[in-house]
Amino acid sequence: MRYAITAGLLVGLIFPAVASSGGAGNPASNVGRENFGFTFELENQVKNLGTDQATSKRMLGKAIWGATDKLDVYAKFGASDLKVAVVDARDYKGKRGMTWGAGARYLVGQMPHKINAFLDIQALSFYTKGTVSRDFEEGYSEKYADRYKWNEVQISCFGVWQRDFFSPYVGIGITNIFGRVTKDVYRTSGGVEDLYTQDAYNFREDAIPEMILGVDFGLGGTGRVSGELRYSEDEDISFFLGASELWLVK
Repeated sequence: MRYAITAGLLVGLIFPAVASSGGAGNPASNVGRENFGFTFELENQVKNLGTDQATSKRMLGKAIWGATDKLDVYAKFGASDLKVAVVDARDYKGKRGMTWGAGARYLVGQMPHKINAFLDIQALSFYTKGTVSRDFEEGYSEKYADRYKWNEVQISCFGVWQRDFFSPYVGIGITNIFGRVTKDVYRTSGGVEDLYTQDAYNFREDAIPEMILGVDFGLGGTGRVSGELRYSEDEDISFFLGASELWLVK
C-alpha cells in the first residue's frame, strides 16, 4: 500500500505542463483562475501534546484548482505515521495510515516591490495504530494496542517576495490539534496473554503559534521546488519539502 500511494503521488509530477511559461509557486503563490497544480510533499511535523512530544512524517499529494485569480482550493491525499515520546515509558510508534485533507489559499493584497500577502487555511486528518509493551518487576508484562485519530487545523498568513526564479517568504501560523486515542491493554503472566482493560480519551492542543520561513525555486517552465521551516513553542521545529507542477488551461 505504501508503494502504491507513493507511485500515485508521483504521477502528477511526471506529465508535462500544458504550457511552458507562467508560474505558480507552491505553497508561496496561487495558480490563478481555472489553472491546475499538483504538489508532492514530504513533511515532518513536531508538536507537543501536554508533556509528550508527537512527531509525524508525511507523504502527501496536493491537487490545486484556481477558483479565481486570487483564490485557490486544494485537496490532500497520502500517508502519515506518528511517533509519541512518552515520559517514563517507551515511545509509541504508529504505522503509516491513510491521510486526507483540504484547504484554501487567498491572495489578500499586492504591495510594492512584488510583495504579495496570502492567507492559507487547511485541515488534515489521519488514523494510525501501533503497540507498545512494558515489563514489570512483579513478573508480568503489558502490551498496549493504541489507535490514534489525529485531526489538525492550520491557519497561516505570510508575505512573499515574488521573483522570477525564487520567492522567499515569511509569516506566522496557528495550529490546532485534536483527536482521540483508544487503548487495549493486554497482560501476560505465566505465559498467558489476556485482555486486561480498555480505555479511551481525547487529546487537544489549541492555538500553537509558529514562525514560518520558506523559499520557492523555479525549475524553468511551470515546475517549482519549495522548502519551509516552522518553529513553534518549546523549540519544536517542523519542515516541509515539495515539488510542484502547474497546468495552464486558459
